[in-house]
Amino acid sequence: MTRQQALDFLIKKPYKFGHMLGFTKLTKLHNQWIIDMVRGKGDKTLQASRGSYKTTCVSIALALIIILLPNKRTLFMRKTDTDIKEVMKQVQKILSDPHMQVFVNAI
Repeated sequence: MTRQQALDFLIKKPYKFGHMLGFTKLTKLHNQWIIDMVRGKGDKTLQASRGSYKTTCVSIALALIIILLPNKRTLFMRKTDTDIKEVMKQVQKILSDPHMQVFVNAI
C-alpha cells in the first residue's frame, strides 16, 4: 500500500476502516459523521438515538485526527471523567490495532 492509497482510504472511507477494526455495523451514514468530525469546520452537534454508534464514530475520528493531523490540538469534553476514559481507551485500542499500524507505516 502506498502513502497516497493509505491516506485516500482513511480520508474517504473511514467507516470501512471501522469494519477492519471490528465495527461491522458502520454504514455510509457513519462514514459522513466521521468525515465531518475529522475535517469539519466549527462546532457541530450530533444527535442520534442510543445505539447509533456515535461514540464509536467519535473514537475512530479522534484516532484519525491523531494520525492524519498530528500538529492539530484536539479537545474532547464530556460530562464525566468516566465517559472520557471510555472513549480514550477505545482510541488507544484503535491506535494499537495491527490494521492501524499498517496504515501508519504506509503514511
